[in-house]
Amino acid sequence: LYINYSYILKNFIGKNGITKNDLTKLKEKGIEAIRNLKKKKKELGFIQLPSKIREAKKILEFAQKNKSKYNNFILIGIGGSALGNKALFEALCHPFHNLLPKEKRNGTPRFFILDNVDPDVIEKFLETVSIKRSIINVISKSGTTTETIANFFIVLKKLVNKVGDPYYKGHLIITTDPKKGFLRDVVKKEKIVSFKIPENVGGRFSVLSPVGLVSSAFVGIDIIKLLKGASYMRKLCENEDIEKNPALLFALINYIFMKKRNILVMFSYSQKMSSFVDWFLQLWAESLGKNGFGTTPVKAIGTIDQHSQLQLYMDGPDDKLFCFVSVDKFESEIEIPPFGFDYLNNKKLLELLKAEEKATRTALKERGKPSITIHIPEITPYHIGEFIFMLEYATAIMGELLKINAFDQPGVERGKTLTKALMGEEKLKEERQKFLKEIKKYEESPYKV
Repeated sequence: LYINYSYILKNFIGKNGITKNDLTKLKEKGIEAIRNLKKKKKELGFIQLPSKIREAKKILEFAQKNKSKYNNFILIGIGGSALGNKALFEALCHPFHNLLPKEKRNGTPRFFILDNVDPDVIEKFLETVSIKRSIINVISKSGTTTETIANFFIVLKKLVNKVGDPYYKGHLIITTDPKKGFLRDVVKKEKIVSFKIPENVGGRFSVLSPVGLVSSAFVGIDIIKLLKGASYMRKLCENEDIEKNPALLFALINYIFMKKRNILVMFSYSQKMSSFVDWFLQLWAESLGKNGFGTTPVKAIGTIDQHSQLQLYMDGPDDKLFCFVSVDKFESEIEIPPFGFDYLNNKKLLELLKAEEKATRTALKERGKPSITIHIPEITPYHIGEFIFMLEYATAIMGELLKINAFDQPGVERGKTLTKALMGEEKLKEERQKFLKEIKKYEESPYKV
């Protein structure tokens, strides 16, 4: 994996670009950030995750023993307890995995995620998918995530009705904090299979922990190679030379451009990487959007968004930095039959995809719009491990550069408190009364058209 940063340089894009000297000037800041992260290594558990091969082997062993027993793997989680799982599944499994017969899935279950509390979706899901033939992985670091617990209770009721007590326990896996929280208490009381999320690993940095590894192992992803790729990238990320450290380069480029460009567009020219863009959006926004800092990450997928967003990017406000995600080698090429359109005759679909990627990047460059490209050699567990760790470490470096804590999310807490108050949590009675007045005021407002 490498980053091509030619199209942020003045000698390529003109006045909107920077010079290599601008990057060099930040060398000391970058080195300080990396040294600070090294000092905090023990408290930043995500840095240790690539070394947890022994734990990954236990997960693999458990999955191999159990995956053929079930037709469905249902994950109940939200945010960092779902986005990475979806990204790994979509990148590394057959794009129509759930439509294949079991033998063509190598005996692995179909994979579903319940990550929202939309009642229409949950009800229709439970009407459609056989709970009796499912294994259910409930994931919450705190063990008290409101949406996850609500969905868990709904699914649990149906599961107990279908298979009975105590047999329902064999259909459950709980991934949560090793010591505390409601879900940990459930594990202890009911003797349910459990995997531990390290105390020093936050949700959005947890995809290489049991959070992401359990579901990946069940659907046949090589989680050992995934960790080995991350481990290789970790060595590069601790290098103090910008030219040898893609995470440092990524962070410094964003740090320089954020003063005038507060939007970061991640433009993936691989549909299989689409959900990794969603995963990155949470990682970047929730880690760095603090104290008035932060850039807004935006998702774009090539070629689809050439026909929706590109007009804005070409002729709209000049406030964006672009990050292309390019896969060098695809599994398929597919020849286009010669039924007309001479420029398409006997060309490959892959040639068209690559031509459109190059054309979009060049068109933006001609307008002086800065872009970098992350090149992934091929979509394999190893290279995806590199990709994940590089972006996690770059986010942590960015936190150091901005002098903010990239590992908390204080802005999210107020909404959680108000939700619990409105739902009737006993200790929030007073808050509830105030909130109900505010809701009434809003609902009775005359400002409606």
